[in-house]
Amino acid sequence: PDETYMDGLICMEAEKALRAYGKGSSPFFLAVGFKKPHLPFCAPAKYWDLYQASAIPLPVHSTHPEGAPELATRSWRELEGYSDIPGDGKLSEKKIRELRHGYYACVSYVDAQIGRVLKILEENRLRDNTIIVVWGDHGWHLGEYGIWGKATNYEIATRVPLIISTPSMPQKGSP
Repeated sequence: PDETYMDGLICMEAEKALRAYGKGSSPFFLAVGFKKPHLPFCAPAKYWDLYQASAIPLPVHSTHPEGAPELATRSWRELEGYSDIPGDGKLSEKKIRELRHGYYACVSYVDAQIGRVLKILEENRLRDNTIIVVWGDHGWHLGEYGIWGKATNYEIATRVPLIISTPSMPQKGSP
C-alpha cells in the first residue's frame, strides 16, 4: 500500500489535516513535502507495474560531453553509495533500465499522492478558495552524459515541475 512508504504516510497526514481544516472557516496554510523521486528509487509495486522495463528508453547521450571539465562530470557518488552499484559507476544496460524504471515509478507514486491531496480538497469544498503550488527542487540525470545525480550545471538538472493553480485561473476549455 502507498502508506508503506514515507510519502504515503505524509499524504495520509495531509488528508487528516485538510479534513479538519474543511470543518472551519479560517484561512490556513498547509505545506506538504514529498520526498520522491529522490533516491532510493523505491515505490509500491503498482507504480512499477505501470511501466515495462524493456520499453524504457536508455539515455540518448550516455558519455560525458567532449572537453567537459572534470567538475561538470562528477557524480558526487550519491548513487555509488548503494551496494548494488559498482564503485566505478559503470552500469550495465539492465541496471540502467532498472534505475530509470524506479525513477518513473517514484514519479508516478508521488503524482498519485498529489492526486489524493487534490481529491480531499474537492471533497471538503476547499478547492474553490485554495492556491496550490507544486514544485521540485532539482532535476535528475538518469545516465545522461554518464551522470547519475543532481548537482550539475547541465540543463537537465534544472528541469523541475512548477505548477500553480488558483481559483481565479481559467480552467482548460474556459475563455
